[in-house]
Amino acid sequence: MLRRNRPENTSPGSASPDLDLPFCIERIYRLLRFAAKMRTPHSLQFLCCCLAAAAPLPSGIAQTLTGTGTITLEDTTATNPPSGSAQTASATSQQQKVPDRKKQFQDEIARCTSIIEKPGLPAGQRAAALCDRGILHERSDNIAEALADFSTVIVMTTGPALTDKAIALISRGGIYDKTGERQNALADYSAAIALPGIRDDMKATALFARATLYADAEKKAEAHSDYTAITTLPQATVEQKATALLAQSVLHERAGDTDKALVAYTAILELEYAPAAAKKAALLGRGCAYDRTGEQKKAIADFSILIATPDIDAQSQALALFYRGAAYEKNGDIPNALVNYSFASSLPGVPDEVKIQADEAAKKLIKKARPEKKVP
Repeated sequence: MLRRNRPENTSPGSASPDLDLPFCIERIYRLLRFAAKMRTPHSLQFLCCCLAAAAPLPSGIAQTLTGTGTITLEDTTATNPPSGSAQTASATSQQQKVPDRKKQFQDEIARCTSIIEKPGLPAGQRAAALCDRGILHERSDNIAEALADFSTVIVMTTGPALTDKAIALISRGGIYDKTGERQNALADYSAAIALPGIRDDMKATALFARATLYADAEKKAEAHSDYTAITTLPQATVEQKATALLAQSVLHERAGDTDKALVAYTAILELEYAPAAAKKAALLGRGCAYDRTGEQKKAIADFSILIATPDIDAQSQALALFYRGAAYEKNGDIPNALVNYSFASSLPGVPDEVKIQADEAAKKLIKKARPEKKVP
């Protein structure tokens, strides 16, 4: 949900023989698409953690991306659903929460309506209440009502604060995006970006959403222009700048332009106060890019930094070990390659796909290094 208050700043390619580029890049693209739909800079940490770990998408998000479910901002910290009795208990708890949340939304909508209908209410306060009610309607899947409230604010010539006008345009654009009305979405995002004096973090939100639409339409030059614009906004959050650079690296990777992807990854690593999760993703991506360009020593260095990162999760560590093993193998260092493959497959919590690939890579390497027995 967009907020009137400024949010506080908070402090992948293929290097392997078998784990191919789309395994990571297509997942990043879907996650970036999801982040754009959320219209908030605060999903970056979840996004980068999924990227760096190359983890399967949690079911709620997978449903959102395919249009078969919904997810709220609070759900972005969710992990893979539990199994067995824990899953049943969790499902029961969620079912109990749904009516409470709907009732809460209904009460808040009624409160906003009572404010909007007050006689003599200043236009600015009415616009703010309309924005709040529109957001609540959208989260309650009352799409027509949400559109009506946002549209009312947008056409108001006096009264609405600049922030409320921006919220209305970006929110309505997001609804148009979800309903497939891409041209209307682009028009609203562009109108928000063009608002004189719009706050940088809100402008960055609109730029990111518009860039994602451009990328979907294969308008890569326009997408890159918007992502670059985000990185030059003085008051955009560091999360927004890191997300824009990550999105640029993905576009470059998808276009096969490894050199430009390297520049974007390096910019994330050099970004002051960049979130640790963003740097983790950039290290993994840059290491893989170096490996593809034949710079195995630089790739090994990046993977080694990532592996040694304090509090690194097992999945990210396993991927970095696997890719480092592949780089060692290409460099002719068979002993170190085998050690890295072995550790990658034996760490607890390793995704099955990575474990299988690491085991197979080690077996192939052993078979290749073992002298063939001559048949008499």
